[in-house]
Amino acid sequence: MELTYGIREADEREVDAGLRDQAFRVRRIPFDPNMPAVDDERVHVCRADGRLVASASVMPFGQWFGGGRVPLGGVAAVTVSPEVRGRGVARTLLRDALAAMRDRGEVLSGLYPTTARLYRSVGYEHAARHVVTGLSIETLARVEVGSDTCEIVPLDPDRIVDTVGPVYEAMAAEHDGWLSRSELWWRRSAHRYADTDNRRAYTVEAGGEVVGAMLVEHIDPKGSKPGLHLYDLAVDGPFATTPEALRASLAFLAGHGTTVGEVRTNLPTELLAILVPDQHMGIRTHLVNMLRLVDMPGAVAARGFLVDDVAPIDVAVRDPLAPWNEGRWQLAVEDGKGRLEPGGTGRVGLDAATFAALWSGWASPWHLAAAGRLSEATADDLVALQRMFAARSTPHVLDFY
Repeated sequence: MELTYGIREADEREVDAGLRDQAFRVRRIPFDPNMPAVDDERVHVCRADGRLVASASVMPFGQWFGGGRVPLGGVAAVTVSPEVRGRGVARTLLRDALAAMRDRGEVLSGLYPTTARLYRSVGYEHAARHVVTGLSIETLARVEVGSDTCEIVPLDPDRIVDTVGPVYEAMAAEHDGWLSRSELWWRRSAHRYADTDNRRAYTVEAGGEVVGAMLVEHIDPKGSKPGLHLYDLAVDGPFATTPEALRASLAFLAGHGTTVGEVRTNLPTELLAILVPDQHMGIRTHLVNMLRLVDMPGAVAARGFLVDDVAPIDVAVRDPLAPWNEGRWQLAVEDGKGRLEPGGTGRVGLDAATFAALWSGWASPWHLAAAGRLSEATADDLVALQRMFAARSTPHVLDFY
């Protein structure tokens, strides 16, 4: 069996979809040729004697950290047929994908792991979380609206890209870890909402201006008493540019109380706990997102920082899969801008996975040092690294990709 690697061809898209169904689903989902798809050049594949047996897609995103938008390649659906597993296929696909991301200027990469060991071995580390929280209608009904100037308006699916996108992006820029969703992501959402009658899109308007938006799906109720609740709601959002719009959105969702038992939202639990007076909520999904710095100097330069200056720290980076990152560097913040430049003594040693957890603000430098992941770091180094990469909040990714 001869294994060869390359880029997916257009006539392999349905076969590729079948591989993903085999790997991740218990039943085949019909292939939808009209669903907007990632470009073929972004799908790295392996063929056995010319037959497609593995693939890894890289979706275009940005990701917000410290108020800076960092170009991100979102690795999705790394799929390897059972007959070729154990041959290093996934590792080779990821190596090729990283080189392509670097060429495109995607200085950061993210994914959801099925096995952390594999992805840690190629430089990814836990760096954010994805949580879906369930709130009962009774709990939402207690949210204080505060203002009645907001109006909820149904939105045609063909306006999702241009209308919901800007509201989401304005809110995302203020939260570490939120994706800067690409046009492809929004076009896929619009396609899904135009293709069914159990999904609705809404805007929140005040004074003729769109100040909020949400995507709402009717789903089967779980845990509700039979006969009392017809369905639950799964909400992308709500997103808002004002506190009043956010509260008005929650009140609108609470208004479904005669038929709905629970509302599930991808907003951070910490934010919901502040908004909802009775914190009766449950975690319905909790996944860890992993990140990797594809181009370390570029990633340091692209993110924002909460401090103006941090004196240089000499680091030595180990990254054999991306050798352009290896070596001795000086890491510093000057005038609110981060820089990673060649040079220095390389006194503090770390690998690519450790750098990702540190860079994102996910992991405390003290925790990393205690785990032996920051060799030779002094107490002053740990304080400086904490100041440098302090997060506005625990990094949180709203989207599963």
